Amino acid sequence: MKKIVIAPDSYKGCLSAAEVAEAVAAGLRKVFPAAELVLLPLADGGEGTLQALLRVPGAKAVEIQSHDAFMRPVRSRVARLPGGRFAVELAEICGIERHKDELSPLRATSYGVGMAILAAASFGASGIVVSLGGSCSTDGGAGMLQALGAGFYDEAGNLLPPGLGGGGLQRIAKADFTGIPELNIVAATDVTSPLCGESGAAYVFSPQKGATPDEVRLLDAGLRHFAAVCGRSGDSPGDGAAGGCGFALRAVCGGGTTSGAMLVMDMLDFDKALDGADWLITGEGCSDAQTLAGKLCFQAAAAARKRRVKTALISGALRNRDRLEACFDLTAAASPAGVPLDEAIRNAKIYIAKAAKSLFHR
Repeated sequence: MKKIVIAPDSYKGCLSAAEVAEAVAAGLRKVFPAAELVLLPLADGGEGTLQALLRVPGAKAVEIQSHDAFMRPVRSRVARLPGGRFAVELAEICGIERHKDELSPLRATSYGVGMAILAAASFGASGIVVSLGGSCSTDGGAGMLQALGAGFYDEAGNLLPPGLGGGGLQRIAKADFTGIPELNIVAATDVTSPLCGESGAAYVFSPQKGATPDEVRLLDAGLRHFAAVCGRSGDSPGDGAAGGCGFALRAVCGGGTTSGAMLVMDMLDFDKALDGADWLITGEGCSDAQTLAGKLCFQAAAAARKRRVKTALISGALRNRDRLEACFDLTAAASPAGVPLDEAIRNAKIYIAKAAKSLFHR
């Protein structure tokens, strides 16, 4: 074995992508002590995307003032990228991990993301990449649009307060977008969900954000109403990203949409890292059928196969394993069968290293 590229996503709520890569490397060094191990932590548009992009040569973090999902002041970062572009990560500002102990899907707002976008624009950004994923809001991007300069009014003509959450969308009777500046924006996401319906933002993702069945229905109705008031369709792939922020950036701000995984891979020269590699090892917290719908592990493996590089998947858990095994040469679940979740999280680094070692030492 000469060269192994280790390029995982994070194990969300457990380990960063960099920590996962180090754990995999620790296990491989016991089997292939002379091999060249290339650690290339990746991301898919959600949590960890900003940190991944800061590994681009010449990238620099810039601190900004923003608001979290409940309109409290919070310090955050944007990334200045080579060529004058900036990157904003929603998850770092109002993500579910930041608010996991206080989830409130009807109140949570994306307002702080709009603040971050304006901050990036004030630095003279030639373009702004907004990574969408891991949000705790389902507000259709309404809060974000308010921060960017939109005005929303109720039936009496009263201007609604800033920080509108998903539970307030049906109060909107009129929308005014004339205050939003022209921005060169690209939304980076790993989902292709539309805004509304059974495969949309509320039904698919808001239960993960604490929504009850009744709240899911309320949020979906609010998103439908919001799209209608905006005079826009929310049917485009990716409109449901980050609780509907994909819709707001595309339909209202005129932004483009791209795969978060492909964006990160391109900017980190992933294809070049595969030069001369024997194996690619990737992974995520839980791999299942959604992985094969274009998530980072699938995209990385597809790129490796084109280069005739063998692929291995080491994820915390594996579901639909037969389908995964059709796309990867080797697969392994880091968490041993029967181990309670809290123990699996607590000893994740040890389990990942053991899985990496056993994968090639059978």
